Amino acid sequence: MANVPIRHRMRRSLNLDTFTDELHTDVGSAAFVLSELVEATGHDYFSQEDLVIRTASGGGGTLLVLNTHYTLSEENTSYSTLATNAAGSTKTIYKKIQIIDAAYQSGDLYFSGKYFTDYLDPYDLNNITRKIVAVSGVYTMADLPGNNIYAITTGAGSFAFNTPDPTKNIDLEILAYKADTGAGICTATPNGADTYMGATAFPLRKYGDKIHLKSDGTNWYVLDSLSTLDSIALTAAATINTAHETGVMPRHNETTLVCVDADANFAADDETTPLWGATSHEQTIAKDATNIIVNMLGLPRILNKTTHAAINCTTDKWKYRHRISI
Repeated sequence: MANVPIRHRMRRSLNLDTFTDELHTDVGSAAFVLSELVEATGHDYFSQEDLVIRTASGGGGTLLVLNTHYTLSEENTSYSTLATNAAGSTKTIYKKIQIIDAAYQSGDLYFSGKYFTDYLDPYDLNNITRKIVAVSGVYTMADLPGNNIYAITTGAGSFAFNTPDPTKNIDLEILAYKADTGAGICTATPNGADTYMGATAFPLRKYGDKIHLKSDGTNWYVLDSLSTLDSIALTAAATINTAHETGVMPRHNETTLVCVDADANFAADDETTPLWGATSHEQTIAKDATNIIVNMLGLPRILNKTTHAAINCTTDKWKYRHRISI
């Protein structure tokens, strides 16, 4: 096979590149790839729908016919999906060609068509084009946006952050976080039947809440997550359910008491832990796919922040704060 020009460049798009009259000589009977640069690495692919093989350049000579004169092998179905999505029409992406008609296994052959070049694979491309995107209202992500970081400010309003179809965004990573202290909630929402490792939604309620996702081409993996939720005000000898709204039991949760109004030398929004096991004030924390559940025999007790005296929480000045991850 003759040496061919090296197409050495960094891709910034997953659209197909055109090549014309690429000459290969004496290809033989074995399967081969079109670019010798990537013969060992296998990171160069072409579209079946656009491939033209002739015995002369400039559209001359004999036109070879698929499955009569040659066959294609090693389809990359992931790339087929990406290329079809980018091109807006069906593209079947293959790696290798084999000339099966002995009459054309020697001599010159001229190849034209379109490459799905992947010297810089989609994952690396996404990292190189990564940017911080400001979001302040309902947001629906487009396909192939790059591995961006989404800084979400809600103010007092609440809205959805709609993630794309993972089957069209293989290896895509999404990091979204709440970047303000507004009372509004931004809820990360899957595209359709896909989930975040079982979760059908993930609310970002407090400053710093986040979700970090990665597509495997079928669904989303959750690399990191944090959602903070506050309970209703304390009541004695009660069960307090706080809905987390993810649709899946959290894999991790942490519970503290948060001060609503200054008390026991704590300022508003200060946090502390209860005195677990205090007689007649026992409490347990449970969880399921719907709620974080606090069961109490009596009001929780805390230590005064300054004097360290043990006191009962005042019902109108404390509530529970739960931090969960999925």
